[in-house]
Amino acid sequence: MKKIILIFFVFLTLKTKSYSDITLNTDITYGKYDYKKYSFSLEFSTGDYNISTSYSSYSSDLLYPRKELSLKTGYDNEEFKISADFGYTPESDGYSSYSLGLDICYFLENTNKTSIGIGAFINYTLNKDSYLISTTTYSSGKRSKSNSFTKTPEYELGETETGIYMENRYKSVGLDLSYSKTNYSDPIDSSKRPIQKSITSSFITEGYIDKTYSIGIWINILKDLKLKSDYSLSKYVSSDKGIKSLGFEIQKDFDSFSLGINYETDKDDYYDETEELYGSSLSIYF
Repeated sequence: MKKIILIFFVFLTLKTKSYSDITLNTDITYGKYDYKKYSFSLEFSTGDYNISTSYSSYSSDLLYPRKELSLKTGYDNEEFKISADFGYTPESDGYSSYSLGLDICYFLENTNKTSIGIGAFINYTLNKDSYLISTTTYSSGKRSKSNSFTKTPEYELGETETGIYMENRYKSVGLDLSYSKTNYSDPIDSSKRPIQKSITSSFITEGYIDKTYSIGIWINILKDLKLKSDYSLSKYVSSDKGIKSLGFEIQKDFDSFSLGINYETDKDDYYDETEELYGSSLSIYF
């Protein structure tokens, strides 16, 4: 964390016109059980090309600390945009992962007034876990969690997520739609721990995601104030249960930076639990 703070202040001292294509983004999210998420990303762009790197850290009273690293590069013009990214989750509590992704979007129309884009993406993740679930559990509120694990030869499971989406904008109003389907390299084995895919305030989402639907609506007010709301529904494999997420965000743009605040509520039907997350964001343009 000290290194990240040092890098942050170094870039602040380099704020000159020659660095106008550099953006530093920071996000902080809080939830119950002392849940904290810190995210930092640095983006470089020149002409139609861009590259960014990011770091995220998660912690909670109910979770082992977890970190995520990623590198993304892309090309963007008036006709289409394409990006590729690589992600890595260092080992924590026996779990680690590697991921690769590709995203392509073609614009049917892209003017100052109207923009209509149709895109597709594919993400491959190799999950690695070296613990089996113990049959001994303890109760924690509405959830039951295993209190011991057995060390085993490393278990690997590949997952491939493919999806399509639409980006629509008319003047200062936008509508985004997306759908994705996830396939796994092996049959789901109940003796293995569920993939640690998604972290919310009190738990790592326990389950294998099958399909995800999402919709987002945003509006720009007075050109520098953006209001956004999005909703997503994720279904589990071999279950009619799912996770519902509803989020709201307000973002204010200034000449050299922007500030945002956001709120999200997640409802997990399988465990009948609801989580609330509160966050803030800061983007600085160099």
